[in-house]
Amino acid sequence: MQKTSMPRYQQIAVDIADRIAMGKYGVGKKLSARTDLASSFNTSPETVRRAVNILEDVGVVEIIHGSGVYVLSTEKAKDFIQNHHDVHDSRTTIAALLECVKRQEEELNNLTKLVNDLDIQSRRTYYAFPFSPQEATIDDDCDCIGVTLGNLQLWNRSGATVIAIKHGSEYNVAPGPDAVITIGDTLYFIGEDDSRQKLLQILWPKRKNKRNKAL
Repeated sequence: MQKTSMPRYQQIAVDIADRIAMGKYGVGKKLSARTDLASSFNTSPETVRRAVNILEDVGVVEIIHGSGVYVLSTEKAKDFIQNHHDVHDSRTTIAALLECVKRQEEELNNLTKLVNDLDIQSRRTYYAFPFSPQEATIDDDCDCIGVTLGNLQLWNRSGATVIAIKHGSEYNVAPGPDAVITIGDTLYFIGEDDSRQKLLQILWPKRKNKRNKAL
């Protein structure tokens, strides 16, 4: 989590107010000299002066020139400390929210990149493989049962490319020329618009002859 920090003089103002609230300096008591406070806080007298001015502005102390700094109110010292904690907590919460937003932006950028990469890959796949697969299920009327794809020469004769064969629950993806066609197989193929009809005529030539006789 991102840490919040405040100026040194504000920290010293809080520390002095805390000492007043705890009773180390009672109402009407004079604070230590500026140089002594600077030494105890390991800082410069100017930083202490700015811290004391803050406490005077909120009514915790009174600066009497030529005399020193005197405590006016313990209650206002407590209020000042509480306000400081509230502001600090708010700043810490805001810092945490900003960090969360930053992480979400990074995650969104990563997600956007992944989506763009997927879109590019999809386009590449489409242009390399632009046809929607079609299918043909082999039944006992098929004349090519027991014949290999290599012997059928489907691509040369129909322009169709068999990309997979489903046999039962198993798939033979990118089958080679030695793949044998059996009853119940489903052939998945791609090709031009007229490739399907040509492939079906190769697999079931008798159906074509029956249609010709009917005509």
